[in-house]
Amino acid sequence: MAFDVYLPDVHRLLARALTGDGEAIAAAASLPPAAVAPHRLLPALDRLARRVNVEPPAGWRRQRIAAAAHWLWLAETRRAVGEALDRAGVRWLPIKGCDLADRVYEAPEDRPTSDLDLLVAPASFDAARAALEDAGWSSLVPGEAAERYCREEGYAWQARRRGQPLVELHFRLWGLAPEELAGALVEDAVAAPELGAGRRPSLAGAFLLAAVHLWLEPPPRSLLACWDLERLAGHAAAQGDEDGLSEAVVDLARRFDLQLPVALAAAHCRALWPRPAAGAIAGPLLADLRPPERWLATRLARRGADALRLGQLVMARLLAGRRSRSGWRVIRRQLWAHPGVVAQETPAGWSWPRRRLAHVGRQLGWRRL
Repeated sequence: MAFDVYLPDVHRLLARALTGDGEAIAAAASLPPAAVAPHRLLPALDRLARRVNVEPPAGWRRQRIAAAAHWLWLAETRRAVGEALDRAGVRWLPIKGCDLADRVYEAPEDRPTSDLDLLVAPASFDAARAALEDAGWSSLVPGEAAERYCREEGYAWQARRRGQPLVELHFRLWGLAPEELAGALVEDAVAAPELGAGRRPSLAGAFLLAAVHLWLEPPPRSLLACWDLERLAGHAAAQGDEDGLSEAVVDLARRFDLQLPVALAAAHCRALWPRPAAGAIAGPLLADLRPPERWLATRLARRGADALRLGQLVMARLLAGRRSRSGWRVIRRQLWAHPGVVAQETPAGWSWPRRRLAHVGRQLGWRRL
């Protein structure tokens, strides 16, 4: 199944700018800030502009300085968290931005990252959490309802320590992924001496995580999410193993029934940058799609990534009989959320019936209750 993905002109322009094209960078610098800033590319664009002697807007420089300072803060927190988990004998992995920033990007600040995402095996969660609590981290959302949600349906424990950024300790992955994915990624992780006893996801595992996560943020989606895929493919190419990455990602997506999100993400990436690995991943996985999934792929081709909603992707996979941790329960949860979610998202001073009604109304799009 081959198709061309629709791309808005501004996306094509920014993709060219990220390759270091001076004309594209100059054109991007002339765009209104509102057209560029949501894509979270300003730190990288500032660095690239200076490399090709294009004068960037002042806001680009400010964003780069802020991103660099925030990265230093995150890196120090990653070190402190890692030391606590090392002492407890827990195998841990940084994932998403806090893995990719200093692994596949030319400069860590090119990949703005807000919080620290870590992954441990499900069986290690209690030991990992206890280690962090002993080191001074505590639940961002305390209370019995939030605790039950974390244990029953959630995928990460959110924790804070004074003076440190938010830490998300993942022990599962998102509801659309099979239950066993988290443990498999930890098991397949690769050595990372710079992290002490910590490890990193395999390149294929990191690509799979980035590809699935691309669809979790609501439209309009930032190009940064897709640039993660391009940087991973470029890193593999620099190591002379682009073909190996493609084969490993295809095998991993098939193993965990994630053909649809990975295929669509790779196809979107291939439309933005002519990287062979992205095409080699998209092609076989698109051929694997079942009828409900093919409909969604056609929608992406005709209308672009921002026309695709997470709910559509989840439903297409359910109708196609793909495995997921949440299963059909996710349909009910669209309206009737877990009590822990209601407790987190409504005022604590309200009665429980009012909180539940308000949350249902919010899900239905009612603005006032």
